[in-house]
Amino acid sequence: MALSAAIFPNADWDGNAQDTTGDGSADTTLAQAGDYNEHSSEILEVQRLLRGKVATAHGGAVIACVNKTGGVLTCGKMAVFAGFDATTGLPSIAYAAANAASYRDLAGLIVMEKGGDVDEVADDGIAYVLRDGASYALVDTSSFSAGDFLWLAASGALSATRVTGYPPVAQVDVDHATLGVLTVFAAGAHVHTALPRATSMVRIGGISGSDDRYLFVAPAASYIRQVSLVSDTATSSSDGTDNYTFQVANLTQTNNLLASAKSTNGAEIAADTVYDLDPDQNQQVAANDVLELQITKNNAPTDLSSAEISAVIEYDLVRDS
Repeated sequence: MALSAAIFPNADWDGNAQDTTGDGSADTTLAQAGDYNEHSSEILEVQRLLRGKVATAHGGAVIACVNKTGGVLTCGKMAVFAGFDATTGLPSIAYAAANAASYRDLAGLIVMEKGGDVDEVADDGIAYVLRDGASYALVDTSSFSAGDFLWLAASGALSATRVTGYPPVAQVDVDHATLGVLTVFAAGAHVHTALPRATSMVRIGGISGSDDRYLFVAPAASYIRQVSLVSDTATSSSDGTDNYTFQVANLTQTNNLLASAKSTNGAEIAADTVYDLDPDQNQQVAANDVLELQITKNNAPTDLSSAEISAVIEYDLVRDS
């Protein structure tokens, strides 16, 4: 018998929901025992108590932490590491916030208190926190839609509003008021970091008028982080009448990646400088989706017909859930 199987005899190592304990409910799917901290008795307990509540785990882990905030912590909220408690030998946690420090120090999703309370963790109580890649059922995801990526909000909450410059920390698998499922990307790690981040470049050449140019064919399910242009010629004196606008369209899904097309009116192109288009919606694309750069030349902006322009797409490959 493998050591991991001996330590965690009821763990569902092959990913199938089996009832090896004979209690009538599926065993918890919890992979990679090496990710569990030294508090094996606590982890064995959370494995038992969460049986049937953890839907899947893709290389994820549950860790034991302690609440030293001076108040209760609500389960289903995102937590950050706040220090180390010498008495329990556990990391202490507090609610995450919508700031850079929280993305850096992210611990994961608070799922329950030691003893089985799935509503809140008392002050000085031991909390079980779900880490990167694990999905947790029985949470309220009714305010979101399946497939939504989520970012940190105030007081441990989650929001579907994109936070520029930071990766999402979770994704909605099932939207439901009581049986919702989330996949958590903890430790400041987006799910896509488990697979390669890549860039793709395509030559646009000069722009002599409005035009549509094929930009990208997704090699697999991907998350489009950024689309940028680089030109050897700058634009100048753009205004509300004379300008260029740029949109990135997903021809396969018939949607746009920019809520509003980017215009050189107020955001001129500088020579030999990255010009970010900043996609802010529909960034999750499926395998073989075709993206197109839609260029609109309005009236008489700077002549770019002899310019040398390239487009760069930065994307992450998405692990199947």
